[in-house]
Amino acid sequence: MALGAAPEIKPTFDLRLRGEGVYTPARTAASDQTYDFTLGRFRLGLDAVWKHWTLHGMVQAAGAMGLPENGAFAAGPVYLTANDGDTRPSRLGIAELNAVYTNGGFRTVLGRQAFAEGFEAPTGVGHLDAVKQRRLSDRLVGNFEWPNVARRFDGASFGWGAGGAHLAGFVLRPLDGAFDHKDAFEPLDDVSVYGLTLTGEHGAWIPGSEVRVFAVQYEDGRPAARRQAGGDLSLTTAGASFLTGNDTWDLLLWGVVQRGDWGATSQEAWAYLFDIGRRFPGLPGKPSLHLALEQSSGDDLGDDHGTFFNLLPTNHKFYGSMDYFAFSNLRDLYAEALFTVNERLRGRFAVHDFSLTETTDAWYGGSGAFEEESFGYLIRIPPGGRYPSEDMGREADLELTFTLPQGFGLGVGGGYFWGGAAAEAFLPMESDGSWTYVELTWRR
Repeated sequence: MALGAAPEIKPTFDLRLRGEGVYTPARTAASDQTYDFTLGRFRLGLDAVWKHWTLHGMVQAAGAMGLPENGAFAAGPVYLTANDGDTRPSRLGIAELNAVYTNGGFRTVLGRQAFAEGFEAPTGVGHLDAVKQRRLSDRLVGNFEWPNVARRFDGASFGWGAGGAHLAGFVLRPLDGAFDHKDAFEPLDDVSVYGLTLTGEHGAWIPGSEVRVFAVQYEDGRPAARRQAGGDLSLTTAGASFLTGNDTWDLLLWGVVQRGDWGATSQEAWAYLFDIGRRFPGLPGKPSLHLALEQSSGDDLGDDHGTFFNLLPTNHKFYGSMDYFAFSNLRDLYAEALFTVNERLRGRFAVHDFSLTETTDAWYGGSGAFEEESFGYLIRIPPGGRYPSEDMGREADLELTFTLPQGFGLGVGGGYFWGGAAAEAFLPMESDGSWTYVELTWRR
């Protein structure tokens, strides 16, 4: 590695403090439906930058206070179980440590890194890139930033663009994290994910449009996965996306098929997304509206395993901010509005209508593997083993973000979930739930 002159040194820091309060659904009166907890996370990064090379490191300290000892539902019990019953877990660890090489259209990252598939190449159109960040990035493999520890990976990733095409790939192993403080950034030895993406850049292959084709391979031999599937998971997810539009409208199509081995059973699954949006820059608040339908396959009790497996995503972005759902056996019809009150205040409002694809399958929650001990997805099956209805319920979310001076930011928001007939079958005592949060950030 020829580094030549002394590097430019770039320090960064990122502080996040968040309080959450919930009133959760419940199966029985034996658990607490109402609870609150506080999360804190501090990151200190340092980059040494040369012409083509960057050496990057980041240390993270994270802790929680007031986790519920007997929470009924939602994130509280997940945090508590992941930390072996500790209501005040904390951990200091190396979140990122890598070398980055860039030269012309080529870039590679070697070592411990953040990674999200879906945004391999920008379109150069501001509105379309915002759509890619919200609706494509992190859909199958992502950083899962909302939980306190988040997700990071060990391995290598690269991207190379030339002549209107962009090729990207990765070979990664996820680390322990997300809700788990006690073993944060320890390797998950039996989980790996790797893939390739070829992007026809915006306007290069089709006027005003971008086309992506991709394949992701997922391998999981953890005891928790083997208990769930009856053997190792070896799944290939292949698909494509199409994004067209300009600075005032967009149309996004995304679809995948999934094949491989679910333990001793063959996997035959699918998923798709249809999303259309429109900006109104001349109206007060400059709103941006989106309507979409996304659906994944469920298991109909045939010879093959038919439940779409969600891999390692960031589901907080997609299927309701209350995080009751994963993208398995799910149909989600939603509408979203983004608006600007003034130069410092932005808002987001979304409503979702959730249904099961197959009533013979489960209601799934989670965002994939984050520790050795648990599968990474919650599998909710009602008494009798079958749901009486496809109707899971509806959710409304509202989030406001204030940009403050000196790198500070303030976020407030929450949501409400109205359980449908299917949710009531699993949660006979109470199927509705609410959630609020206040978050302070400081980034420099």
